[in-house]
Amino acid sequence: MSSLLPKSGTLQYPATQLVALARLILTQYQSHLQAEGDARIESDDDKDDNDTDTFLILDDLHELNLLVNLPRHIEMENLRRVEKMDPSEYSDIDDPKQPERALLNVGINRKANYLFVDAVKFRKETRGQPSNDGNWDSEDALLDFLVFLSQPEHKDLFSVGA
Repeated sequence: MSSLLPKSGTLQYPATQLVALARLILTQYQSHLQAEGDARIESDDDKDDNDTDTFLILDDLHELNLLVNLPRHIEMENLRRVEKMDPSEYSDIDDPKQPERALLNVGINRKANYLFVDAVKFRKETRGQPSNDGNWDSEDALLDFLVFLSQPEHKDLFSVGA
C-alpha cells in the first residue's frame, strides 16, 4: 500500500536520538536474553524449549542489529579481517543517513515488530527513575515510533530526505 502513495511531505523528528535509542534498546534486550540463556545453561544440564526459544530470539536480534547498525558492524568485521576495504565498498556504509534509512524501513524484516515490542517492554521495565526533566514522555514517544516503524505494513512509508 505505502509504495503506491506519493511522498510529498516533510516530517521533522530527532533522527540521531531515534537511531541511538533503537541501538540501545536492542543491545540491552540482547544482553539480557544472552545472560538469561547463559544462566539457564549453567544451572540446567537438560536443554529445554525455553533455551531453544531464547537462542532463536537472539539470532533474530542479531539480524536486526545488523540492519540498524550496518556501518558499525562492517567496520568491526573489517578490523577483524585485518584487511583494508576498497573505498568503493564504503558507498553505502559511509553514508551517515544509512542507519536512519534502515530504521525507517525496518518493517521489511518480518521479525522486527515482535522484537521491538519486546525490547521496548524490557526498556520500560528496567530503565529506572526518570531523567532530569522528571518524566519519560520524550523517550516514550520515540519508543512508540520505533514500534510503529517496525510494523510490516509501515515499511516504505517514509524515506530519508537529502
